[in-house]
Amino acid sequence: MPKELSKKTKLFMANIVRFMQKKTMLVRRNPDIEVYKKDYEDWKKEAKEFIYAIRSETKTYENFDKWLEGNK
Repeated sequence: MPKELSKKTKLFMANIVRFMQKKTMLVRRNPDIEVYKKDYEDWKKEAKEFIYAIRSETKTYENFDKWLEGNK
């Protein structure tokens, strides 16, 4: 049976999905603009590193939320 996720974890995952969908749609709607694609790839790489840092407890959910707000 899967482990129940905490409310904080669910909110964290929802934020990641929302921002990733937003950036993905921007790239899909404008495939000819390379800046959007590069920005998306860079953002995705940074987000993955942040997730690993949170799992290893070197960064917090609050740090991630601030980072997301700065990278809209």
